[in-house]
Amino acid sequence: MRKTSSPLYAYKGLSGKVTSMAASPSTGFFLAGSLDRYVRLLSAPSEGSGNVVGKLYITSAPTAIIPIDAALEHVEQDEEDEEESVASDEDWGGIQQVSSDEEAAPQNRKKRRKE
Repeated sequence: MRKTSSPLYAYKGLSGKVTSMAASPSTGFFLAGSLDRYVRLLSAPSEGSGNVVGKLYITSAPTAIIPIDAALEHVEQDEEDEEESVASDEDWGGIQQVSSDEEAAPQNRKKRRKE
């Protein structure tokens, strides 16, 4: 492929090489991570230049960004799984209760020799 003669989009405020990007087609925004350790939320305009909506400083340069829509689907799936795995009081009724008395615990300590 040939290089384009002019940039398709321009964003002011970006410093450092962009290392990863993730788009959210449903919202019209995308995330960009760069070597300056910022993850930026960018608008995706139809023409001209876009805007930096927000930025977040992280302690190390981002290597990958999960797409926004995929991350939300994953969170919703985890919440559904958690609701299914909650045990009722009836499930705990058959479990034997163990005493926490220290006296009942076995004493397996070795005695020190006096010299």
